[in-house]
Amino acid sequence: MTSIQQRAELQRRIWQIANEVRGAVDGWDFKQYVLGALFYRFISENFAAYMEAGDDSLRYAELPDGVITPEIKDDAIEPECHAINLRIFGNLMRNLFVGISLAPIETGPTWVLYNTVHHARPHDKGRGQWLKISTTPRGTIPMGEVRVYHNTVYYDDPGHNGFSSVGSGNTHLLNNVIHATRYVFEHSRAEPYPAGNRWDYNNFYTLDASRYVKWEGRTLDQEGFRALGFQRNGISAPPRFAAAAAGDFRLQPDDPGIDRALHLPGINDGFAGAAPDMGAHEYVPPAP
Repeated sequence: MTSIQQRAELQRRIWQIANEVRGAVDGWDFKQYVLGALFYRFISENFAAYMEAGDDSLRYAELPDGVITPEIKDDAIEPECHAINLRIFGNLMRNLFVGISLAPIETGPTWVLYNTVHHARPHDKGRGQWLKISTTPRGTIPMGEVRVYHNTVYYDDPGHNGFSSVGSGNTHLLNNVIHATRYVFEHSRAEPYPAGNRWDYNNFYTLDASRYVKWEGRTLDQEGFRALGFQRNGISAPPRFAAAAAGDFRLQPDDPGIDRALHLPGINDGFAGAAPDMGAHEYVPPAP
């Protein structure tokens, strides 16, 4: 048997095994899963080899998490660039520097849905943010569509913004809960903010009564921000979570955001009350 025949026979046998394993799953769908798993294994093994650098005494996979020093940090999720029809859905992120980085999204749409982000690591208190959004470098390309719906964000570290940006266009923030201790949002430049933004039906709350939002170099309270066309149906009230310190952000029955969110067909259907609830968790009353 020639080498070409051997290769053909090997491919035939592998495909036969794949057919038996996948059952009724479409071959193309199965291939996506298998190739993804193989690629993940490939990068994992090569990364481990890179970290070990030929040192036989080092086993990267067996290293404890304690060897990761506080200075090692980056964004938890960082798609950026085109990110066409990308959905960032249902993630839990805690004790982090930046949660989701969309700086920038050049095409989109990118969807950020039902994520929970809470607390910063001790060395990052007062810094970092749950969401990083911005225009392209130097603003030469308009930002693509970003849709941020039903996320819960909780910081109780002193002097910590909810999030900030040098400017972002085409961004919709709806039905989110953001608990901060400084600005809920800080626009860090004085020039006009890019157009195309819709921010409404959120619970934007901060423990700092002197700061709510900083926009185009001005510090605004809730009414001042509303006068610009934002948060006209939003609220600013302490959210009521089951146990925020322990990472339990289920809503209590007296949470101010219950039934206050905007119904978005296809996204938050099946809500329990008269309307959807703000944040990543829908309150479901206990059975009688």
